[in-house]
Amino acid sequence: MSGGVDSSLVAARVADSGLQAFAITLELWPGDREMGARNCCSTDAVHDARAVATDLGLAHHVWNLESEFDDRVIREFEDEYAAGRTPNPCVRCNERVKFGLLLDRARAAGATHIATGHYARVGRRGRRYSLHRARDSRRDQSYVLHRLSQAQLARAVFPLGAVAGKADVRAEAEARGLATAGKAESQDLCIAGDSLRGELARRLAGRFQPGPLLDATGRLVGEHAGALRADLAEALDGDGRALDGDPVVAQGTEHDEAQPATGSRWASLGAADVDRLAGDRGGH
Repeated sequence: MSGGVDSSLVAARVADSGLQAFAITLELWPGDREMGARNCCSTDAVHDARAVATDLGLAHHVWNLESEFDDRVIREFEDEYAAGRTPNPCVRCNERVKFGLLLDRARAAGATHIATGHYARVGRRGRRYSLHRARDSRRDQSYVLHRLSQAQLARAVFPLGAVAGKADVRAEAEARGLATAGKAESQDLCIAGDSLRGELARRLAGRFQPGPLLDATGRLVGEHAGALRADLAEALDGDGRALDGDPVVAQGTEHDEAQPATGSRWASLGAADVDRLAGDRGGH
């Protein structure tokens, strides 16, 4: 339970099912770090989760995975940005923490499955589990769950995957009298707080220096404030325009020389660390 309306409604549905269940809230950040009230890791969030769980008659546990989160998510996030790539830490957090460490510890405590507030659906194709988009495409979160293994999907429950929309979630939560029914959403990246750029600048301070901005032919088209600010596939300098005014994005970086190369947005596209949930297809 993150302390938001989504996980609160999931907890309520689980409590109604008659299954034996308990609630878990994760602490992923140092206790002395200042977090916004809307952040899923804030003190207010833990308080709200505990209040809802208590009202539902569920035992509530707070598990501190601060060091594991730093080791398995934060460090890679920083290293990927430092290498000029744009990582998605939520993917790693779901794979390694929520459906990794959390699932393992929950099973050790007697649980068989984990129910979360993710907007996604799990299906079956023969003997294999499959991951599907949520009914509400605007809320779909299947993209941050694509790294889950067959073993993880087998124990994942996403009750909100079939709801028509957020309005229905709030309406049901209000009808149930849940304290979080009207709580504002938290869509910020917990790693970055209020400003992704500011957080990255703080974390990677000293790694990059300003330098020339070159196109694919080596022509000087502008300057950058540090290769950190020219992540692959991200628009450059805020509005994504070079000296000649044409829209550009970073295509690649030479970090030893801090010289990002620019080009059109779809000039090149690559993928790595791909996971085939549907299984092997002849090696292709």
